[in-house]
Amino acid sequence: MPEMNGRDIAQRLLAMHPHLKCLYMSGYTADVISSHGVLDESVRYI
Repeated sequence: MPEMNGRDIAQRLLAMHPHLKCLYMSGYTADVISSHGVLDESVRYI
């Protein structure tokens, strides 16, 4: 997505639909993602 990342679009969608469930997926390992402070503890990630 050239204008935003997955977290940005999830935040926009959750603002419009607060009960929406979101699952993040990436080619990076969870420890790489979490070590950079990208994900909160409540975020589900595969």
